[in-house]
Amino acid sequence: SFVLSRHVGKVVVVNFWASWCPPCRKEAAAFTAIYREYNGHPVEFLGVDVWDREREANEYVELYDITYPNALDLDGRIAIDYGVMGIPETYLIDMNGKLKRKFVGPLSEDRLRKVLQEMLVR
Repeated sequence: SFVLSRHVGKVVVVNFWASWCPPCRKEAAAFTAIYREYNGHPVEFLGVDVWDREREANEYVELYDITYPNALDLDGRIAIDYGVMGIPETYLIDMNGKLKRKFVGPLSEDRLRKVLQEMLVR
C-alpha cells in the first residue's frame, strides 16, 4: 500500500485515470517518460485507477509500460475523498506533504516537467 506520509521530503504526483478514458491514454506515455526522467530525484508517482475493471487496468499498465505504483479504486472511494470530479486529474503534493497543484484533464510531458521543476526548487 502507498502511504503519503512515508514520502515527506519528496514531490508526489498522484494521477487518477481509467483504462476506458481516451485523455488518460493520451497522457500515459508522458507520465511514464517523466517518471523515468526523474528517477533518482525526490519525486514519487502514484497512479490511481478509478471506476474500472482490474483486468483492463492491468492491460493498460502493461500497454503503457507503467512501472510506478498504481492502486485500484474500483468503486471510486479514493477519488471521492480527493474530490475528483472527472478523469484524468493530477494532484501534486509538495515535499512537506501539502497539496500544491491540481490539474483537470491530461497533462503534457512538457507541462508536467515544468511543474515538477518549479516544485523541486522551492
